[in-house]
Amino acid sequence: MPQLINPNSLPTEPDERLTAYETAIEASRSALAGTISKARFRAEVEIGFALAAIRSEELHLRRAATIEQYGAERWGYKRSTLYELMDTAEIRLAAAVGVVSGNPDTKRHKAITTPAPRPALEASPPPALRPAGIELSKSAALEVVPVWREEGTEAALALVAEAERKANEKGGRLTAALVREVVKDRTAEDSQGTDAGTLPPSEEARRRAVNDGLKSLTESLERSLIKLGKLRTDGVPPLDAEDAARQLKAIRTVGKALSKAQGPEGT
Repeated sequence: MPQLINPNSLPTEPDERLTAYETAIEASRSALAGTISKARFRAEVEIGFALAAIRSEELHLRRAATIEQYGAERWGYKRSTLYELMDTAEIRLAAAVGVVSGNPDTKRHKAITTPAPRPALEASPPPALRPAGIELSKSAALEVVPVWREEGTEAALALVAEAERKANEKGGRLTAALVREVVKDRTAEDSQGTDAGTLPPSEEARRRAVNDGLKSLTESLERSLIKLGKLRTDGVPPLDAEDAARQLKAIRTVGKALSKAQGPEGT
């Protein structure tokens, strides 16, 4: 129930009464902003996990040809919003559960390959985490997504912990700009500490991610070709010939784009 201020309980002096009313308004506004923020955070994380699960299980194919088309037609999401929700859901949940305690320096952490999409609500904090309740904004989470993909959750949350520490020192809030600064500083330290002729773990992981991405794309195409081949063998024509022609054109366009992206040094 609303807690209304009682005018009879306020001082009689006008300035003091005004201050009392304004204090009550500020408190209510802060409560409202906090409620909206928490509701948005929870909704975005839940939606991100659900969308990632739909993509992982290829359920979007029941309604659309691509996950982007599904997101736009079913939910009205732009491509950028769709991927931001999916890409940040797990790291935002992990940050809300806990952050790495102790030294946030993660340069010695061994790089890992890009994590495969996980089913909804499968994420769990690693052993080195402690409760923290940091509700990362989508924009702040995006700054550590590359580290999460290349080096894992613990390394990404270590940077979040460092950004949170700096925010507390400055008496401000954790922003995307501050997280970006911490990530940039760590990247600079890694570059300085790298011996000539060797790749830093983050760069090695980035290059491996290219191979993993191409492998994943190839496997997906092979599965689709097998499915299409069986349908063609059974003599099943496309329901919408014009749409089928558009999809084939899109596939050719993607093939040309991949050839250009390959560059003079290959993948």
